[in-house]
Amino acid sequence: ESGYILRRLMRRLISYRVEIDIKEIFKIVIKEYGDFYKELNLETIFQVFDEDSGKFELEPIFPNGGEWFFLAEWKHAGQLYYETQDIIVKGTKTEPVNKDFSFKKVKDGYTAELLNKPEPGVTALEFSIKNNNDLITGKLQNYLGAPMHIVIWSEDRMFFTHAHAKIKGNIVAAQTILPKSGNYKIWIQFQHNKTVHTFDYWITADAKHPTL
Repeated sequence: ESGYILRRLMRRLISYRVEIDIKEIFKIVIKEYGDFYKELNLETIFQVFDEDSGKFELEPIFPNGGEWFFLAEWKHAGQLYYETQDIIVKGTKTEPVNKDFSFKKVKDGYTAELLNKPEPGVTALEFSIKNNNDLITGKLQNYLGAPMHIVIWSEDRMFFTHAHAKIKGNIVAAQTILPKSGNYKIWIQFQHNKTVHTFDYWITADAKHPTL
């Protein structure tokens, strides 16, 4: 029961995005409910909270065994950080997938099309999104603070960036930077009808354009 109270409280704080000293909230909970729920021990709660607040856990699903490259991104004090790690997954390896440089991708009844060819330097990325041939770009729902998230990774894995796109009429667009000519992998993610969709692209930033 005491755990239930704490979970309900934490869910409410998270739902309303309340920025507050969580430990002060714990103290209030103990003061209000401690006499009734004897198992609510402030020292133990602080210890578990400190241990868990420094950990992130997930259970990724790997479609096959082999070499994988893991990337973690997080934000602290307004600054973005990321770390990478090569990992080996046990299981049957599959043949490498050929790079698909097409700008129009179709999956699960959705068509996501990259409308412009990105260039080295400061460049725009513009997309149109259709569902069963109906243009729905203007109907995308905010997902984690944006109607579309865009991740870009250079083929040599030396450059990574994450951008948030904005809806502009019938397109969703973002401005980003490609530091040099070469191949880049792009992932986009958006939400429509409460379902999150992910598409990926290979693009070549043309060497004939000036680089940074």
